[in-house]
Amino acid sequence: MRKHIKLLLLLFIIMVSLTNIYSQKKSTKKMPLPDKNIREVVVLETSYGNIVIDLFEQIAPKHVENFKNLVKTNFYDSTYFHRVIPGFVIQGGDPNTKDDNRENDGFGKPEQPTVPAEFSHLSHKRGIVSMARKGNDINSATSQFFICVADVPQLDGEYSIFGKVIEGMDVVDKIVSAPRDGKDNPKEHIYILKAYTKEMDIPNPQENVKPTNPECNTNEIAVLETSLGVIKFGFYDKIAPKHTEQIKKLISEKFYDGCTFHRVIPNFMIQGGDPYSKDEDRSNDGMGNSHLPNIPAEFSDLHHLRGTVAAARANDPNSANCQFFINVNDNFFLDNQYTVFGNVIEGMDVVDKIVNVPRDERDNPLEKVVIIKAYLQKSK
Repeated sequence: MRKHIKLLLLLFIIMVSLTNIYSQKKSTKKMPLPDKNIREVVVLETSYGNIVIDLFEQIAPKHVENFKNLVKTNFYDSTYFHRVIPGFVIQGGDPNTKDDNRENDGFGKPEQPTVPAEFSHLSHKRGIVSMARKGNDINSATSQFFICVADVPQLDGEYSIFGKVIEGMDVVDKIVSAPRDGKDNPKEHIYILKAYTKEMDIPNPQENVKPTNPECNTNEIAVLETSLGVIKFGFYDKIAPKHTEQIKKLISEKFYDGCTFHRVIPNFMIQGGDPYSKDEDRSNDGMGNSHLPNIPAEFSDLHHLRGTVAAARANDPNSANCQFFINVNDNFFLDNQYTVFGNVIEGMDVVDKIVNVPRDERDNPLEKVVIIKAYLQKSK
């Protein structure tokens, strides 16, 4: 009897062991592979070699979409780099370069659709790909692009960065060193033979991570009852204490009641808070101050993201007083130029209504958008 029990116990132990081994093998087979980070890049096959560009879709989504669409419709095929400047950039993408007339290279076609500016916190470093534009119109980018062959920070806040070269900078260096004429056009055409997209297993570039701001203090918020709706914003009282104190003081004194938003620019911002805007004389709107002294600048790491509230000023960085503006777009080029002191927590739909109203040549709304009442509200 004991022998039978021992035998059964031994068989049970063997079965359990075999089951564990089988389970381990089975689970090993089913272990998932590490996730691949598949990204869609653009390849430019040029007469000097290939250039591979990774795109910053989080930073400049409209420019990336436009560039990809042009690539996928073979727009860039058979165009050439028409402007090469050592120590600066190489530029291409003009449909005019498909003909033999060099005189119109760089002018593009008037019927080409434009892309609004998407300036960011990124800097024009070597290898960066950015969009060219027409003259001083920041919203005039079409198809032409340039690749930086050196760090050119003077272009920051002027042109929209949308990618960077991840392979082929040696090709870019060859192109920029090619003999050129008096207009910086290579004497021998350097063609984009073919442009196409392909998938690559590469990490998301650090440049493609959109910056964020910390949450603002909402223990006491500002409420602006306007003629187009209500806007509420909290304060960065720890980061910009002097601006917060002055704006709150003016609100408590009912200073802003009756002021208008006297400057509204689509894709940029709305500005208000000038006491001169309370009368019917529009000629001096934007020139007024309060009875309080100017506020010294409190520049910080806060970014001018959509919805942030910042202090307007004159040329002197320490000249902010009572006027403020609300960003309707990410305006990174304003960072460390103006003091961010708040963030809209409710009513961005109202801000969007205001920025899109008809306006005159000075960007003053044709029909006044009035701050009927401004007050502070404590959280419950």
